[in-house]
Amino acid sequence: MSEQTYMNLKDAVKRPTLTNENINRENKHFKRVVDKYQKWCTDEGGYKDSRVTYENDIIDCLYNVLYV
Repeated sequence: MSEQTYMNLKDAVKRPTLTNENINRENKHFKRVVDKYQKWCTDEGGYKDSRVTYENDIIDCLYNVLYV
């Protein structure tokens, strides 16, 4: 049997911060999420807005989940 390793929870955790400057709106994964959200809003709610609006909605949502 091997020895179990434990984490030292006193170590400082440095998480990345989310800001408008470090969000890559050209990232293919971010674009895919925005595309799906835009399609969902159009199909289900009948909303039609600019792509930037949908991008900002997702960024605001992520910010609120992480920092509020």
